[in-house]
Amino acid sequence: MKDYSEASWLTRYFRKHLRNYKAWRQKPKVWVVADEGWVYVQIPKVASTSIARSIAVHLHAKHGQPLALEEVSYEDVVASADQYAKHLSGRQIAALNPALYKFAFARNPFDRLWSCYKNKIVDAEGTTGQNIFWSHGFEFGMSFEEFVHKVATIPDTHINRHLKSQSFFLAPEGELIVDHVARMEDMDAEWQQLMQRFHLPPLTHANQSSGGTAKRDYREHYSPELARITYQRYAHDIDLLGYRDAYAELT
Repeated sequence: MKDYSEASWLTRYFRKHLRNYKAWRQKPKVWVVADEGWVYVQIPKVASTSIARSIAVHLHAKHGQPLALEEVSYEDVVASADQYAKHLSGRQIAALNPALYKFAFARNPFDRLWSCYKNKIVDAEGTTGQNIFWSHGFEFGMSFEEFVHKVATIPDTHINRHLKSQSFFLAPEGELIVDHVARMEDMDAEWQQLMQRFHLPPLTHANQSSGGTAKRDYREHYSPELARITYQRYAHDIDLLGYRDAYAELT
């Protein structure tokens, strides 16, 4: 039975506003490995878990604690992040030593939004049971169309990091603050170059939405109208990161 008492309502009210306040204050997680000359700006829902796991393997080996890629735990990633990652503002990232090679990965915004819905709404209901977007009014069981309409009403400054524009992290004042933005769609080739340049290990693949090889293409879920709403919400990403063709394909 739900608790509708005044104390319960007040607790939920303050929890909601605390979560939304944290969303407003969020800064990107930035991995700074200065002695090797590189910086990785981590973008949620852009293979960030896989990349962080590979970085953790690399950093553990660097300190004489070799790990097998398939055995990396959440605690291993946290231990590496505690030493090498920090949350920085766009200005702080831009102010880092210009000799450091700053890179990030970007993802087709239409695919990223569908993946977020699938992973955090559809899959989460049947696995963790945890709705990380509850404070924004998102609910388990809502349709993708309802999800998109809701996302469109919440600006980057107030929404959970998984739903913020990628440009919120990479171009907070309009201009890119990294040296290179690799596309997730070209992940294998892009990561090979980083492996060669910085001796990083291969990638694992974590946090994939359910469905395996048969998972449905994001394009199946967009009507032209839904694509237009998504474009209006993520226009800077689509224009800045080169995904106009993806938009045209949907409309």
